[in-house]
Amino acid sequence: MNLVIWTSLLLGAPAAPSVTQPATWADAGVVAGATAAYFTIHARQKPFFEWGWEGTTTDEKFSEDTVPTSSFYAWGGVLALASGLESGSREAAAAAQTFSLTGLTTEILKYSFGRPRPDFDDRMQRVASTGDAKLERDAKLSMPSGHASSAFGLALHTGMWLHRAACRRGWSGAAMASGYAVPLVLASAIGWSRITDHRHNLSDVIAGAGLGLGVAYGVNRWQFGQVTGCTQP
Repeated sequence: MNLVIWTSLLLGAPAAPSVTQPATWADAGVVAGATAAYFTIHARQKPFFEWGWEGTTTDEKFSEDTVPTSSFYAWGGVLALASGLESGSREAAAAAQTFSLTGLTTEILKYSFGRPRPDFDDRMQRVASTGDAKLERDAKLSMPSGHASSAFGLALHTGMWLHRAACRRGWSGAAMASGYAVPLVLASAIGWSRITDHRHNLSDVIAGAGLGLGVAYGVNRWQFGQVTGCTQP
């Protein structure tokens, strides 16, 4: 919702020139390659390795997701569209890169660590009675949290894009700060929901958050250079 509000304000304001060069085929290739690799790994039925994970909590009750995964596809799509319309095609490509690279890196780590989820025992009982293949496939994909990595990656990217847009439009420092704060607060709430839904441990959420923040910062630094102050091109 906050992204929709910011988008309406930006697109409804007097037009400002794009701050970026057009996206290239290489930018599109990064998105396409990361997306294809993500779905290839995601199709696996078991983690790459089997670790012991003694002492990991596995006896929590299974519950449905408070925040569905589809929410991140919507957030990422709106972010790419809004930033592209406001600031140019490279902004749109960068948003897509943050989302796709965060997803790919998260998936690689999930399938490498193979950590059981806190609701593992209850989940496997449901698998035994229902034969739900998706529940079984996801049972050992707890580390890191994909919801946390996507939420924090998209949140920071949203803030950095709004930072650039606010600089060009001469908005106040308070407006610029809120462009970071609101999405990051939302991401924190999403991360907390993953713990209360018994999908992840706190360490999984922290790892996911750090991953998402790192990818978002790296993509923005790669595409646009220094991101502090109003020194962007």
